[in-house]
Amino acid sequence: MRTRETATIKLHALCNDLLYRTDADRVWLIEFHNGKSNMANGMPFDFGIMTIEHTKDNICSVQEEYRDFPVSYYPLIYKIYDEGFWYGKVDDLKPLDKKLYYKMKSNSTEYLACLELYADNKPLAILGITYADTTNINL
Repeated sequence: MRTRETATIKLHALCNDLLYRTDADRVWLIEFHNGKSNMANGMPFDFGIMTIEHTKDNICSVQEEYRDFPVSYYPLIYKIYDEGFWYGKVDDLKPLDKKLYYKMKSNSTEYLACLELYADNKPLAILGITYADTTNINL
């Protein structure tokens, strides 16, 4: 428990710093975990949970909307697994991941940047930065 506490404190500080350095509207971290397994073959299901979220004062939190969701819901996560990152206008996300596109739009997101984080060559989390307005971003 102490290890998690120490890591969480550091992650909150880093995400908060990143929020202000990038002038983002939201910085978040989705960590991966495996839940229950398939009854037929024992293969575990992959889940994600937004453990960290920092927002500007005028941006509503969405952290509760990303709690223990199956990774298979969002194909973009597999693309990030393969390539290590994804960034662009949310409109560009629609052909890749229609469900996440509509989810991001409902969260007032217009621009998204994601980076996969690893621990011992294993996927640990996705760090995300989002913007509600792209007028000040050099795309």
